[in-house]
Amino acid sequence: MSRTTTTTTSTQLTSPFKKYYAGCSTGGRQGFQNAHLYPDDFDGLLLGSPGVNWLRIVALKGILAHRIGWPNLDSPAYIRPEQWPAIVAEQIRQLDPLDGVADGIIDEPTRHRLDPQTLACGTGLLNATLCLTPQQVSSVRTAYEPIADSGGHIGYPAFELGANTNVFSANQQNGTAKMSYTILQDFWRGAVYNESTWTPENFSTADMDFALAANPGQVNTWDTDLSEFHGRGGKIISYHGRNDETATSALSEWFYSDVQSNTKLSLEETQAFYRLFFIPGMHHCGGGPGAWSIGNAQRYPYDQSLLDPSHNALLALADWVENDRAPETLIGTKYQDDVVGGEVVSQRAYCPYPGLSKHDQGDPKLATGWKCASPGH
Repeated sequence: MSRTTTTTTSTQLTSPFKKYYAGCSTGGRQGFQNAHLYPDDFDGLLLGSPGVNWLRIVALKGILAHRIGWPNLDSPAYIRPEQWPAIVAEQIRQLDPLDGVADGIIDEPTRHRLDPQTLACGTGLLNATLCLTPQQVSSVRTAYEPIADSGGHIGYPAFELGANTNVFSANQQNGTAKMSYTILQDFWRGAVYNESTWTPENFSTADMDFALAANPGQVNTWDTDLSEFHGRGGKIISYHGRNDETATSALSEWFYSDVQSNTKLSLEETQAFYRLFFIPGMHHCGGGPGAWSIGNAQRYPYDQSLLDPSHNALLALADWVENDRAPETLIGTKYQDDVVGGEVVSQRAYCPYPGLSKHDQGDPKLATGWKCASPGH
């Protein structure tokens, strides 16, 4: 009779060394909310294109649609969907060179305004089928104004120049008015009014104000008191595309300013725990004409050849948390056809806000051609 002896080994589970969170859009909003409500949960947060002020983000699409004449498709003030690509292209043509590099990207859309009168019929900038009538000039002008509530208080920044307008302008189907941004109808119909027949054809700031007062599910957040998260040594890297068609990037400017104010910190002290990077030419969370790939949340798999703190924001965050090396720049990469890990088209160094990424010398498609500059320089 033989006996077999089996030896079993076990691996002792240990607590994680550090804890990290990465999210974009709604995930970005939730990350900031988590830092405010539960500051002990994570040591580092990577938060992209955060959807803070969410109800206004969604309401914007209905308000802007009405500003350009929708749903009256026969109105002389209504701007047809086919006119918008030409309007945006002209914005880029006029404003792109102001940053020193003609690359089809408006680096700082929040710092510019464009008089739509230049696009009127008779100026010669747009052809006879796309140029703007006097009523349409007025529509475009109001489309790029901030959003105020019924009392006149500005609560959301202007839609940014150079961004794709489809979220509010592609609003007809087979010649009839139909809003393409369906989230607005779905949320107001189900969560705000609980009325299955409600439609956004008459959407106004009053509808936005009603939703803000009710705040169903507490989805509208603006949690800028991060004192406890800062006090325990937590770190935040946030990023936002300057070509974001969904959540206006100026929101992150406003949010950053409020965090600094509510935590009662100097700019230097704020940057010691929270760094914000703007990515010119990046759409919502990723994609776009710019060098947008920085190891973005929700953009997996990462490029294995660029897994280092200089090129990957998550690794930069870990290096900051674990080695106290704050990211002075993040290098973004543009790939052919936006296929991460494919052929590299260009790279660019980005700087913590309020610093700006400016072309210095050499090839603008190389990260070494860019430096950090103070605003106004």
